[in-house]
Parts: sequence; C-alpha cells; structure tokens
Amino acid sequence: MGKLLEQLAAGKFRKKPLIEQLEARILYSSDAAALINSSSFIPESNNVMVLDDDLDPETDSTQQTAPSQHEIVFVDTRVTNYQALVNDIQNQATEDKQIDVVLLDSRQDGLAQIEATLANNSDISAIHLIAEGTAAQIHLGSNFVQYVYR
Repeated sequence: MGKLLEQLAAGKFRKKPLIEQLEARILYSSDAAALINSSSFIPESNNVMVLDDDLDPETDSTQQTAPSQHEIVFVDTRVTNYQALVNDIQNQATEDKQIDVVLLDSRQDGLAQIEATLANNSDISAIHLIAEGTAAQIHLGSNFVQYVYR
C-alpha cells in the first residue's frame, strides 16, 4: 500500500489534461447599466472590424426576402398571467424575426395542438414552450408530459 501511495505522489498515474477547442461563443451582457448611460460604453477607438467583406449592401438580396427567423411560441393558458407574457413576446418581433404565438387550450390535447400547428408551417428556426411544470414534467393543454429517468 505504501508503494502505491508513493507512485501516486510521484505522479505516475496522472493523465495529461486533454484540451480541446469548442465552437466560438459570443457573450451578450444583460446589464441594465448600459441602458442608463450608454455613452460611457462606447469604445474610444475608431477601429472597425469587417467580418465578411464579400457582402455588398446594395447587391445583397437577403434584404428583400422574408424574415430570416421564424419562431413559434406555444403558451399554455393555465400559466398565471399568460397574457402579459404573450404581449411581451409579440413586442419582440422585428422585420427579421417573425414570432407566432399559439395559445394551447387547457381542455384539449396540447401535443395534438402543437402537431397541428407545426404541420402547417415550414422553415421554423425556433420553437418555445411556456407552460407550468417541474424539472421532469410539464402541462401542455390537457396533457401531463413526464420525463422518465432511465
């Protein structure tokens, strides 16, 4: 047993750390201070970094197309004060971001309502669910969907 401890202390059983690069990440700040005094956060340098110099704004055809993002938000009507959430979500829509809000009737099968909505839509960039539940279960309409740990 003493010899094993000596070998551990000498580092004979240690593996070298494996370092891998992940995909690039962008960090956005949610600090409200930027809204209060935005002039203090403007960089003093005039350096401009061009990410893609192949794009010409005058010939870029993507500006005349449909919204680049199409999101659908499913909201269960049993959520407390769900109408305020819906109003806030609808205010986030822009020219480039279409947001459709679908209210799930709590007396009907929520999964069937979601399926019917998705069957009539294509090119969806995101789906959001707003419902009551816990870490392993959620109410969707009249359904109670539960995650089973295995």
